[in-house]
Amino acid sequence: MRTQRQEEALEFIRSNPKMFVGDNPPTEALLTKYLLEGVLLLTENQVVTCRRDGWRIIAAEDDWLTLGRHQSERSVFLDVVQFPELGVNCCRPEVAMAAFAQDVVTASDEGWTNIQGAPMDAEMMARLRDELPRWRRLVAFRMSKPLVSLKHPEVLI
Repeated sequence: MRTQRQEEALEFIRSNPKMFVGDNPPTEALLTKYLLEGVLLLTENQVVTCRRDGWRIIAAEDDWLTLGRHQSERSVFLDVVQFPELGVNCCRPEVAMAAFAQDVVTASDEGWTNIQGAPMDAEMMARLRDELPRWRRLVAFRMSKPLVSLKHPEVLI
């Protein structure tokens, strides 16, 4: 469950996307790029990305969520957490993913966590375990179609 502060943070990101993802619309490709950049800064081993049944998946042999500054697994997705490894005034990219994606899940050795939206089905989870046997952290997300600008609802992004 989200707190009011977390809801307000996600709404602020949606209302001010340029502050968090730059001048381009928050597409699947852009969110993947930002997350990969953050993961590569925090990890030393293999990182992979793939797409399965509408889900964009980012997986790594290192659990990058345990390597950053946050209070819990969910907080990195729902709170604006400083990320100085990326630069001055930067925050963790997972929160932008949660702001703009429809469905977000994450998994580690301890199991699967549904961050928001529809969970990933058990068959897909089992397939990913088989296809990516060495990962220690996985994040998967799906975008809704189409994205609508919150400041200008008549504009599709």
